[in-house]
Amino acid sequence: SVYSTARGNLLSMLAQINYKRGRITEAQQNIDAALQASLDKETADNAAWFFRKTNQPDRLDQLQAARLKLMKKDVAKKRIRIPAPSLKHFTTLDGKPVDTITLKNKVLLIDFWATWCGPCMEEMPYIQKLYDAYKQNPDVVFMVVNSGSRNTLKDAQSWFGNRKYSFPVYYNTDPAVGDKFKFNVIPATYIINREGFIEFSNIGFEGADIEMKLKLQIEIALQ
Repeated sequence: SVYSTARGNLLSMLAQINYKRGRITEAQQNIDAALQASLDKETADNAAWFFRKTNQPDRLDQLQAARLKLMKKDVAKKRIRIPAPSLKHFTTLDGKPVDTITLKNKVLLIDFWATWCGPCMEEMPYIQKLYDAYKQNPDVVFMVVNSGSRNTLKDAQSWFGNRKYSFPVYYNTDPAVGDKFKFNVIPATYIINREGFIEFSNIGFEGADIEMKLKLQIEIALQ
């Protein structure tokens, strides 16, 4: 697996080099061989770049479909079922405690962040896209929660994202929230099912793939 991934990476990078040198036929051969070796993110990203540069929308669609199929398998393997901690320490940006009763029988996406966290900021546009996709679904609730790590409620209230994004933002008042949810790195994103169990845990920012990954997780939790 490691060898195949490395081969895919190298061949797809060689394809980019050959394309920039004007060796289009060689670059195409490199890409075809790279995708036979691996469908990992780096290889797929390089291949997508090549297909856009050479105007091959059909190949790009095939690549995305293959990546989606592979990610579905990967997501299914990482499904967990552990009781979610209490959410009683979450407040709105007005400082009012969240009414946890309204969250019963809902699928929750909880994303922990902080204003100083660069990867959290990189993730936010993808969270917004997901929110736009599900905001009309009454069974799905988004909770983008300032973890309180080196942040105050005022920090959360004055965050520039409140003007830029439309997803609902909350603040955490429990200093032990990381221990309870089992994270020490942010962003940390969780999908909680209708029964109050954590189905999926995502620690750290994974790049653009996070949008597709979280969507698949939400859909599994909704089943």
